[in-house]
Amino acid sequence: MSEYVSDPVPSPESVANEVATEEANEVATEEATEVANEEATEEANEVATEEATEEVTEEVEPTSEEPTTQEVVQNVQEILTESVDTSDESTSLEERVKVLEERLETLINYIRRSIIRSPELISI
Repeated sequence: MSEYVSDPVPSPESVANEVATEEANEVATEEATEVANEEATEEANEVATEEATEEVTEEVEPTSEEPTTQEVVQNVQEILTESVDTSDESTSLEERVKVLEERLETLINYIRRSIIRSPELISI
């Protein structure tokens, strides 16, 4: 009998399940982070708008010609509708998709090699 004990080779199914679980955990973590970032951004925008409104209110000296409610509403709407730079988010999502595609391709190649080595693993 041999002195060496070889570790059992994991089945393609267990490897696939493990990789899928890791990917699912990573995606869930990233989605939670994105939601938290969006909420933080929205809260920051609200706080900034409130602060800007307070500053404008404090800085404006009382005159006989105060802005109308409609003018104030238009100014606030303009501030809120200014475009927010989202190019960073789309770039990071594109990079994430590329990484996931590469990992999927690696997994597919691993499964193909495993099937070629052990065709009895396929039970169709």
